[in-house]
Amino acid sequence: RAPRELQRLSEAAEAVRTRVEAQLRGQPMPTVAALSPGAPAAQALPSELGEASEFDLGLLVQQLAEPARKQALTRGLDFRVVFPDGFPTQLTGHPMPLFRALDGLVKNGLRSTDQGQITLKVSRAGEGPDGLRLRFEVSDSGPGIAFNDQQALAETLATAAERPAGELSDPLQQAACLAHALGGELSFESQPGQGSRFGFTCAFAVPGLRPATAFQPRRAAVRLAG
Repeated sequence: RAPRELQRLSEAAEAVRTRVEAQLRGQPMPTVAALSPGAPAAQALPSELGEASEFDLGLLVQQLAEPARKQALTRGLDFRVVFPDGFPTQLTGHPMPLFRALDGLVKNGLRSTDQGQITLKVSRAGEGPDGLRLRFEVSDSGPGIAFNDQQALAETLATAAERPAGELSDPLQQAACLAHALGGELSFESQPGQGSRFGFTCAFAVPGLRPATAFQPRRAAVRLAG
């Protein structure tokens, strides 16, 4: 299982690199379906996630971060990963939708930032009947979002959360859709002139410690943080 998973994540990382390079050259971006060769474009809907599988969260984050860090360096930016010790990284869940959701947030950070840094942070948000809850956040030092535009963005992302990811071309809308498919809720906070932070929380079973639970989709909601 591990070699196959590594191959899939390596292919996904290469797809991320291609997408970011195309963006920097001003070329059309491939759709999110390119991150999983042969997968249907509308795979992000909750009913289409398929069976949960075991995966290594540390490996997933590494495969996402390596090409993003290289692209950031070419633009004079700093890409950081905050991945604390102290919680299991061998999880049961849906790694490819998670990868795509994080890719959308990282991609948005790269396109929004001309100087400074983008940070991908993973943190423990507690435990519950649905498993180990983890918080994923991507922050940037870009220009931020005008206060007058924030409510409109929240409404746009809430609508996107109900649509198949393959129908969406904007990385934030893709992330909203995929976060919802994973049982999470995309939220954001932004200060004009000080950057933005986007994130979501979702749960994973821990093999050997907690049985996987049935996925229970919920109504999509994108909220302003704070």
